[in-house]
Amino acid sequence: MSSATVAATDNRTRCDAIRHWLSPHRLHCIVLAAYVIVVATVMCFHEPWFDEAQAWLIARDCSWREMILERPHYEGHPPLWWMMLAIPAKLGVPYEMGLKTINLTCAALMIWLLEFKTKLPEVLKGILPFSYFLCYQYGVTSRPYALMVAAMLLVAIN
Repeated sequence: MSSATVAATDNRTRCDAIRHWLSPHRLHCIVLAAYVIVVATVMCFHEPWFDEAQAWLIARDCSWREMILERPHYEGHPPLWWMMLAIPAKLGVPYEMGLKTINLTCAALMIWLLEFKTKLPEVLKGILPFSYFLCYQYGVTSRPYALMVAAMLLVAIN
């Protein structure tokens, strides 16, 4: 067989595998995409509060050692949140863009775990992501709540 035939066969096999996986998960993919679109849209109109800015300033101005060993005693947030924020903050990414991107990523991870890894009834998987807490409080406000829920889901799954 020529290399073009092998490549075409590999692509066809890959497409068949994706179609096979997608058919039972189509609704979950739609819910996840709708959640990300809703949260990203609302984030455009959300003005960060002082406590969201405080986490960004800690991530930007503190050393890694301070974030892990000293600040948690005073702030109450998990160091992982600041460590995630520190990457764009220390690279000079604008405040709102970096903060909201990290939070949207954590919120999408939370809903991905809920949709694809839990054994909840399908009805709950469809409506829970759009509840007040999962959609607004954990999705839009840039605090470590989505990260904590994702961690709890990981513990519950395993």
